[in-house]
Amino acid sequence: MNQPVKDPLSSRFTWRIENFSRLNTVKHYSEIFIVGGYKWRVLIFPKGNNVDHLSLYLDVADSGSLPYGWSRYAQFSLVVINQIHTKYSVRKDTQHQFNARESDWGFTSFMPLGELYDPNRGYLVNDTLIVEAEVNFHRAVDNSETANAADNQQVEDSETAKAAEATKSRTEVIMSSLSAEVALCSSKLAEAEAKLKSYESSEVDHNSRVESLEAELIKKQAENEALKNQAIASEQKASSSEQKALFLEAELIRNEAENEVSKNQAIASEQKASRSEQKALLLARMILKRDKYSKDLSDAASKLIEDSSGSGESKDQGADPLPFPSSS
Repeated sequence: MNQPVKDPLSSRFTWRIENFSRLNTVKHYSEIFIVGGYKWRVLIFPKGNNVDHLSLYLDVADSGSLPYGWSRYAQFSLVVINQIHTKYSVRKDTQHQFNARESDWGFTSFMPLGELYDPNRGYLVNDTLIVEAEVNFHRAVDNSETANAADNQQVEDSETAKAAEATKSRTEVIMSSLSAEVALCSSKLAEAEAKLKSYESSEVDHNSRVESLEAELIKKQAENEALKNQAIASEQKASSSEQKALFLEAELIRNEAENEVSKNQAIASEQKASRSEQKALLLARMILKRDKYSKDLSDAASKLIEDSSGSGESKDQGADPLPFPSSS
C-alpha cells in the first residue's frame, strides 16, 4: 500500500521572460526544473487563456512519457514579481493531484492584463517579466521502496540544495539588476522632472515673449496706420498743390498773353504816334512854306507897286516871274 513520505521536497524556480510583449505564441513554456526527482515547468498564456487576465499554470514536463496510471501530488505557489516594490508582487497558492488527464494546474485568471502591461505598476520593466514557482512535492512510495528511501532522499536533497543555490545566485543577480534599474529609473525621473521644470520655465518665457511681440505688433500696426493716413493726407495735399500750381501756371500764361497784347498795343500806339508826329511835322513845313510864299508874294506886290509908281512904266517885260516856293 502507498503512503506519503513525511518530509515534502520543495524548490523555488525563477523564470525571467525578456521581450515579453513581443511573444507571438498563445502559450509559452519555461525551461524544465526538477523537484522531488521529477520534471516540472511553468506554463504561461501572455494574452490570457481566452480571458483578459494573465493565465499561469504548473505543468508536468514529461507527462507524455510517463507510464499509464501515473499521478503525483504537489502544493505550489506561482508569483509574478513586482520589480519596483516586491511587496506588491502577486502570489497565488494551490495544490493538486497531477495525472495524465490533468497534467497542468493553476490559475486561468491570475491577474488583469491591464495591470500587468501598465508600465507604472512595476510588473513589466524593460519588457521583462519575472515569474517564480515554489513547489512542495509529496512523493507516494511503496513499502518495497522503503529500504532505498534514505538514499533517494539524500540524492534529492543534494539536487534540491544545488537548485536552491542556483536559485539564490539568480535571485542575487536579479536583485542587483533591479537595484541598478531602480537607480537608473530614479535618475531618469529626476532628469525628467528637471526637464519639465525647464520646459515650464521656457513656456512662461515663451508666453511672455509672445505677449511682448503681440503688443509690439499692435504698436507697429498703429504706426503703419498713422503713416498710411499721413501718406494719404500728403497725397491729397500734393494733389491740391499740383492743382494750385496748374492754376497759377494757367494764370501766368494768361498774364503773359495779356502782356503780349499790351506790348503789341503799345508798339501800335507808338507807331501811330510816330505817324502823327510825322504828319504834324509835314503840316508844319507846309504851313511854313505857305507863310513864306505869302510873304514873298507880298514883298513882290509891294515892289511891283513901288516900281510902277516910280517909273510910270510897265516893267512887265523882262521881269522875273513871281517867286514860288520850292516843292522841297
